[in-house]
Amino acid sequence: MSRIIGLLNGVAHRPLRQTVAWGMALALPALMPIIVAAIAVSSLTLSPDTIAAGGAATATVTLDAASVPLTGVAISSSNPSVATVPPKIDLGGKLGSRGTFAVKAAGSAGCATISARTGTTAPKSATVFVQPPLSTGMLTLTLSVGSVQGGSSLTGTLKLNQPNAGPVQVSSNNPAVTVPATVTLIPNEIGIAVGTFPITTSIPTATTCAIITATFSGAQGRALLKVTRLFVG
Repeated sequence: MSRIIGLLNGVAHRPLRQTVAWGMALALPALMPIIVAAIAVSSLTLSPDTIAAGGAATATVTLDAASVPLTGVAISSSNPSVATVPPKIDLGGKLGSRGTFAVKAAGSAGCATISARTGTTAPKSATVFVQPPLSTGMLTLTLSVGSVQGGSSLTGTLKLNQPNAGPVQVSSNNPAVTVPATVTLIPNEIGIAVGTFPITTSIPTATTCAIITATFSGAQGRALLKVTRLFVG
């Protein structure tokens, strides 16, 4: 008891600066366990990354720690007219450090960047591609490949289920993908008009896509092209 009284008397007679410093030294070890690094999203994946009109994909979010307190993860879509997501999901605690949410096609064909983040940490992102509806008319458009690295070329093929020859209007909704303005179709021996055309791409700043549209006398065919960035090293 006399030691405690002596300790208190010592504190009372210390200069204020020394007393504050002494108190902080005693309190700091107790506070250390609650100074932790910010919880962040370590990965975001989509399965599948390409969906049909009206379809949905499953996104999986993983936090960077196996055991974390309940944490809100903010979710966003760069193009809500193409794909929609919930604004937020909760992970951590009894829910675990991994969770899923639905990425739903919203009505427009194209691509959207889906992002997930906690607080002000850096987000993790993935790109979802939504295919245009299948052509049900007399004009169809197909691509030699569905995905290319930026800077590559490919070929588009048009088929018209009638022997009419004439120009077909062609367009791309992305300036990184270039197509001719018109393509002339030539009827073959079985009564189908066919034509091919070149498609060129430039290197984008990030993975992107283009909807290529062909139109002839009210009939329309569309196709989606993925354009990825070539990473070196």
